[in-house]
Amino acid sequence: MSSLTTISGGISISVSGQGTLNVAGLPAAIAGQIGSAYTNLQAQFSLGTAVSQVTEVAAFLVNGSGGIAASGNTTLLLAAGLTDICNQASITFAKIRGVMFILLSNVTTAIGYDSVNGTPCSGVSIGAAAVNPWTSILGATSVYKLNNGALWLHVDNSTAGLAVAAGSNEQLKFVNNDGANAAKVLMVVFGSN
Repeated sequence: MSSLTTISGGISISVSGQGTLNVAGLPAAIAGQIGSAYTNLQAQFSLGTAVSQVTEVAAFLVNGSGGIAASGNTTLLLAAGLTDICNQASITFAKIRGVMFILLSNVTTAIGYDSVNGTPCSGVSIGAAAVNPWTSILGATSVYKLNNGALWLHVDNSTAGLAVAAGSNEQLKFVNNDGANAAKVLMVVFGSN
C-alpha cells in the first residue's frame, strides 16, 4: 500500500466591487483622470508568509449566533481570541489586509439578506472601543454606522496593511443602535500574524 507524502494546493482570496467614487476634495487633475464611476475593482491575496500575503482568515457572527442584544454592545480583540475558518482558536493578527462587515437582514431585497440569521435591526455602530481601540481605519473615537442589510468592506493591500497591536491597538466595539431587535453582524477578516 502506498502512502501520501506530499499535499500541495492553494487558496486565493478575491475581493471585488462596483459603485461610484466620490471625487470631491481631490485635486482636479486626479479627479479628471479617475472619473466618478468605477467597476470591477479587485484586490487579490494569496495565502503565504510573503509581505503581501495572508496567513489567517476568520469569518464569524459577532457575539455568536445570538448576535448583539437590542441596545447592547460587545467588543472584540483583533490581536487574539478570534477563530479562523479552519476552526483554529485564538489566532493572532499583526496586520489586517481586509475586513468586511454585513448587518444581516430579514429583508429579501437587502444586500445582506439572510433567511436564517437576518433580523430587522435598524443599525449598528462599529468602532470607538473604550480601551485599546483599533485605530487603523477609524481612529480612536470615530464610528462607522452600518444600516440594516448593508455591507462595509475595507481592503488595504499595502506592505504595512492595517496594523494590530496587542495591548494598544486591538479592540473593535459593536453597538446595536436598535432598542427592539438583536443585531447579527457577519464579520470576515483576512490578514497576517
